[in-house]
Amino acid sequence: MERVNYSDYFDSDSIFIEDEKGQIISYKEFWTKVEETKLPKTKFILLSSSSVELLIQYFAVISSGRIAVLTDPKAPQKYTEQITSGFTDISKIAAIENTDYTSLPNDINECSTIIFTSGSSGKPKPIMLSHKNLIKSALGTNEHYSIDSKSNWAATLPFFHVGGLLIVFRTLLARAKTTILDSSQIHNQIISRSDITHLSLVSTQLQRILERKEAIYSASKLKGIILGGAKTPIQFLKSAVKHGIYLSNSYGQTESCAQVLATPLTLDLSILQSVGKALPYRKVHIKEGRIIISGDTVAIGIHNGSTFRSIIETTDLAHIDSNGNFIIDGRSDDIFISGGENINPHEIDTALSKHDAINIATTFKVNDEKYGNKAYALIEVNSEQVSDDLKNFLKIELPSYKVPKVFLQTHNCEHFKKGIKLNKKLIEEMGESLSFFNSNGLSTFIIGDFSKPLLVVFHGFMGSHRDFKFIIDRFSNDFLIAIIDLPGHGNSIDHNFKHWSDFSQHLEEGLNSLEREVNLLGYSMGGRVALELAFKIKNLNSLTLESAGPGLILEDEKAKRLKQDKELFKLIRDQNDFDRFLDKWYAMNIFKGIKETSDYKSIINKKYECINGYQESLIFFSVAKQKDYRGYISEIASKTHFIFGHMDKKYTAFALELNERGVSIYGTSEASHNVHAYCKNKYIETLESILLK
Repeated sequence: MERVNYSDYFDSDSIFIEDEKGQIISYKEFWTKVEETKLPKTKFILLSSSSVELLIQYFAVISSGRIAVLTDPKAPQKYTEQITSGFTDISKIAAIENTDYTSLPNDINECSTIIFTSGSSGKPKPIMLSHKNLIKSALGTNEHYSIDSKSNWAATLPFFHVGGLLIVFRTLLARAKTTILDSSQIHNQIISRSDITHLSLVSTQLQRILERKEAIYSASKLKGIILGGAKTPIQFLKSAVKHGIYLSNSYGQTESCAQVLATPLTLDLSILQSVGKALPYRKVHIKEGRIIISGDTVAIGIHNGSTFRSIIETTDLAHIDSNGNFIIDGRSDDIFISGGENINPHEIDTALSKHDAINIATTFKVNDEKYGNKAYALIEVNSEQVSDDLKNFLKIELPSYKVPKVFLQTHNCEHFKKGIKLNKKLIEEMGESLSFFNSNGLSTFIIGDFSKPLLVVFHGFMGSHRDFKFIIDRFSNDFLIAIIDLPGHGNSIDHNFKHWSDFSQHLEEGLNSLEREVNLLGYSMGGRVALELAFKIKNLNSLTLESAGPGLILEDEKAKRLKQDKELFKLIRDQNDFDRFLDKWYAMNIFKGIKETSDYKSIINKKYECINGYQESLIFFSVAKQKDYRGYISEIASKTHFIFGHMDKKYTAFALELNERGVSIYGTSEASHNVHAYCKNKYIETLESILLK
């Protein structure tokens, strides 16, 4: 029986660890602290502290023949209790009945450590790792990267994560040094750390380094950066290689005790688009398109669950290129059917990663009555919103049926992370909760911070979501912005709503199902929609109307208006007729001065093919069918704001009338009906005073 005695590894006076505060501990000093540790009598010991303290406790536990159960110290207590509920004979390190520490030679095949999977695609699983798993994994990685006693591998991942714990085992077995860095400040800390030789990073950490000139220079002096976690976008790889930063792509999982495949440290982009070959002490092959792992690093199994019997049949899809390198093709359990076609999210994510403006992309499914499932893509963008051109971009890369139907944009995906990985379940739940914005033929442009209140925007007659994209740069960090294409407009031409009430009820039910504050902003026709919804939304925070009428009073007025709406496009037969109509339309008094604005060319750039949708919506949302809200506005007056242009006399009168009923009003002297087209900067300032007060 092969045994391991950890005290044998701690016989050196050289530095073992340097912590975040710069304090150094030698191998011998570390072991002295291990021997001073008092432990509970239980078989399983729960460790939830951080940094050096955790490591001292950890080695005390595993070298005494007990089993360390590692959990996130920042996780809620209820969550920790839930994932450890299947354990008996378990206690925390601070248990009342402690015993003195005793070091024992341990059977190398026995379980020493339990680490939970990330839970990125389901409930975290407690994986049982043996002493042998950890030692062989570290030895194989050291051999692959030539780690020796002169190496200094920075610990940039949490120790309750298998990737973080293995950094310590690698340096321990090589008699090298571990330097603990703040995972969120690596891009700053490496600037002054010329002694570090190796870094383990995920793509977002690499991104931060590439955003700072001094950090790029420091990274280029390393022996290399080992990348893990989610796939690193190609633009990050290109940028790093361009600056002479050596990289290694790797593949592994908790069940395989971290890395099983890795490229060498290289500047060759063709190699870095793979995950390399099998490391020493691991065996990897492909069976029916899926990765099969065997060897000394395969975990014992799942606590209170299945044993792996030295082999893992993963759900990860892959193929081997002409150079013998493994190329990951996604996960078989991620593939779904949409409209009768198989959709592989990984294939779409790979295509999206080629777009220069996208940092992170993850494609997922949302239930849909028409398609069965509908492909959505959550994308983290590094510049302005891009989804209007994404479908055209992807049609060059993919068959049209594989292009996601909906893109959800953000500047930061941190809200969806669990540990260092994106939480697929959380993303799918978010997609389902927002799916009403893009169902029944409705199209909505969604961008912003998914942890913040909602700002729902409605454009005016013959407009689209593009009319209000100018507000995104200012408000996307403060809100989750949803700019709806009204039925009959933009991308909502083929909608399924029969009446205004159907559309209103659809939005009412969807918005009330969300557990977040709702802010409504509507211009003209869109303002009428927002006004009706405002009385039905339970979490309404604010209602902002721009040149939107409160409704008609007299029945004769309503009948006259409905007749006008039905006949508005009666004489228009082609594009020339439509162009002449638009010229006359925007010559009306309420649009006074609009032809002198910079937006006028885009405003009148409308296609004759859209006229049926406009006509339909005109009847659909006719003010003749709108309730007169004058007698009700006082109920929400404290939350209601009215923006108008003084050159539009009709809506100036409405503003004064509503102001008498308690509504706050905001006039602009140099604007008429569509204030947002005349004075964008002032419009933004007005919205700031309303939404950010």
